[in-house]
Amino acid sequence: MARHSASASRETLDHGMRRAVVTFVEFSSACMLFGVESLQTALTFKPGKGIPKAIDDLEGALDSMASELSHQMTQKNRETMDSAASAAERIVQRSFDALAFVDPRRVLKTAVNFVQRSTEAVSDIPSDLAVEHDDKPQLAVDALVSVE
Repeated sequence: MARHSASASRETLDHGMRRAVVTFVEFSSACMLFGVESLQTALTFKPGKGIPKAIDDLEGALDSMASELSHQMTQKNRETMDSAASAAERIVQRSFDALAFVDPRRVLKTAVNFVQRSTEAVSDIPSDLAVEHDDKPQLAVDALVSVE
């Protein structure tokens, strides 16, 4: 009886870990696709849209997610997150200072090319790579092999 209970506990733990990994991949994909979509919106130049609105929307969404996640962290991890954000802000500021010497049209063209390639890469993902809902996620190795 004890063996059966231990086996059932292990299966429950395995199932929970599998779902957590799948959820993490789903969350990461959602973040990436949201970012790509925001960049596409920023580059459309339609009335009421465009770069300023897309940047504000993206910043608001990401700040909201980061804030919500930070409330579920330990104080030490919140301090680590704040430190990483501070370091990123300094790095980005230096990068933008360096970009002041670059032709903005060239930067925009590079950004457009990046968004187009990212969009093409994401839209070319075959639907058969989607995670099935039978609680058995496909191994990344299998997914990569099936693409070839």
